[in-house]
Amino acid sequence: MRAVEVCKQSVHTTAKALSTAEHAIAKAAKTTGHAIHTAATAVKTAWQTFTNFKAIQLIIRFFQKAHGLWKKRMRFSYAFYAIVFFLLTSAEVIFLQWGMYSEPEYEKGTEIDETTKVLQSVGGQVTRFISQMWLEQKNVCLVSFMGLALIYLALVFVTNRFWIATLVFGVALTAFGVANSIKVQLRNEPIIPADLTFISGGDTGSIMSFVPKSSQAFVNGAITFVIWFAIIIFALFVLDGRRRFIYCSWRYPIANIKIIIGNVFRILAAMLSVVLLSAYVIGLGTPGSGTYKWAKDNGYEPQLWNAIGDAQANNPAITFLSLSRVKAMNKPDNYSQKNHAVSR
Repeated sequence: MRAVEVCKQSVHTTAKALSTAEHAIAKAAKTTGHAIHTAATAVKTAWQTFTNFKAIQLIIRFFQKAHGLWKKRMRFSYAFYAIVFFLLTSAEVIFLQWGMYSEPEYEKGTEIDETTKVLQSVGGQVTRFISQMWLEQKNVCLVSFMGLALIYLALVFVTNRFWIATLVFGVALTAFGVANSIKVQLRNEPIIPADLTFISGGDTGSIMSFVPKSSQAFVNGAITFVIWFAIIIFALFVLDGRRRFIYCSWRYPIANIKIIIGNVFRILAAMLSVVLLSAYVIGLGTPGSGTYKWAKDNGYEPQLWNAIGDAQANNPAITFLSLSRVKAMNKPDNYSQKNHAVSR
């Protein structure tokens, strides 16, 4: 009996302690809540007092109007996009070709007329490459323009952001042109697909060590150009009210018929642009294909055994693309591994 009484007393004491702790916690919570409410009220009152100042009201109204105008900013037209597309692609074709030449050096005492000097200069050789379409009816510029345009177009449709695609295209092609020019100076050879193994092999950290001192100013100038180019493109991206090149929405894909059609066109455009680029690259390296015949009709003269000659005649971008997939020879009729083993 004594043990039962002790147990009851212990339970009663524990319950009383818990009740006391519960009341203490409730009181502390109430006090904390009251303190928070008081602090929040004080902050709210201070904020209202601050925003009621005339100067602050003027600033608030200014930003409200500016935000309203910002939301109503115009969308750049597709015609403007087309102009930027054409100018940037053309500029990259010229820049890549310009990197294939170097200023000629003449021995002392050699008499060279000014016309010859101009024609043999870098500017003269680039001008000749471009003017072929009028003087020799060779549209090699068009072949290289088409290759770069398809790359640019694929970036636009895959990202669905015109200015992001423009930034990536401009920076990547400029870097390619700089690296190509330096390799031509060092090894008299343009960049070819096999050189990508150097980057994929983890040797990118030592790339700058290959830049000769004579090209350092050129590299620094290219870096400065890329920085300014990125700033301009970012400014255009901010000012442009059009965020998507093709209107679509992945968050609400079936909200209305306009979004459904936009999503379908978005997917089809991305797929088609990649297919066209792949077909162009494969066709350039496949004699007898439609792309190869079209390029030949426009003055394309492949020299796969002479990469530097091919790049100077056709543009280094076309040389790179044509070597991405080269068909060495056609498969003979009735060929099989068994016949091949017997012939050996």
